[in-house]
Amino acid sequence: MVQSKKQKYIFLAICLVPTFLMFAVFTLYPLFSGLYYSFFDWSGSAQNKEFIGFDNYIQLFSDAIIPNTIIHDYFLVVTKVIGIMILAMFFAVALTQLKIKEAPFYRVVFSFPI
Repeated sequence: MVQSKKQKYIFLAICLVPTFLMFAVFTLYPLFSGLYYSFFDWSGSAQNKEFIGFDNYIQLFSDAIIPNTIIHDYFLVVTKVIGIMILAMFFAVALTQLKIKEAPFYRVVFSFPI
């Protein structure tokens, strides 16, 4: 089946536009609206919003708990990634090097999206 360039571009647009719309609606909009609201003193349900600029960020970075929290968060992220990589390597070696008769089944189960 021979397709013209225009048909290919239409097909790509049909495939990509919904993805970009979902990304914009569920990722970009909340990101930028959260950034916008962070410059206001607003409870989230009140009618009036008071613009306070960078005061929320100044209060955030002057808090003594925040640097410690950031360190703990990065520690958890790094250890989780390393742990997952070690576990994945173990299963990959076990499925390819050991003679397990159910290996094809486990390959399918491990490659299933969660």
